[in-house]
Amino acid sequence: MAQTFVSSTGITGITQGITVADNWRLSSTASISSGTNFLTANWEQNDSTGFSNLGTALTQSSGIFTFSSTGIYQITYECYATLENDETGMKSLIAVTIDNSSYTNVAYGSSGIQRSSGNYELSSIAQFIFDVTDTANCKIKFGYEAETAPASSVVNGSTNNNRTNFIAIRLGDTWLILVLIVEQQQKQIVSVLMIIVRVVLVRWKHYLFYLQQ
Repeated sequence: MAQTFVSSTGITGITQGITVADNWRLSSTASISSGTNFLTANWEQNDSTGFSNLGTALTQSSGIFTFSSTGIYQITYECYATLENDETGMKSLIAVTIDNSSYTNVAYGSSGIQRSSGNYELSSIAQFIFDVTDTANCKIKFGYEAETAPASSVVNGSTNNNRTNFIAIRLGDTWLILVLIVEQQQKQIVSVLMIIVRVVLVRWKHYLFYLQQ
């Protein structure tokens, strides 16, 4: 993590504005299983005509994504599914960890309907604001929850365009950076007060010495 300094000339070590924007997608279709499931394979960064990421891209291993820098990130995840007629419900799912170990389900998007015949296509959106205070420990993954698993129900993916995909945008510095700034300012205030006290004491001693003459 970059150090933050506060001086008479200003504050350094703070990144202003949006510095990271990235888009990843599922490159092929995946069969749906009942229960809670995460998409662990066939992720690719968007490479469609006109796309360009901002800053350093996220990286992934088996569907677990690592951020390139700390900060506050807006995450928008779309799960695009084809559901068979007897599939009654499905939810898109975002899970995060802050210790690189235990994951918490932090956001859902819901879609589902039941009808007598035929398949239907639906997208569900899940969103989350993620405070990434440590790139080694704060990670994210994406999946779904399905009530049943008919043979024809799938999560749609494509290498040619976005279907199941997510966007990550770094909105600004993590709150931890702001706390460090406040702490640094407090330390500087204390230092200035100590200097003032010392100056006052020295002048008081000089005054007392003058009175004794």
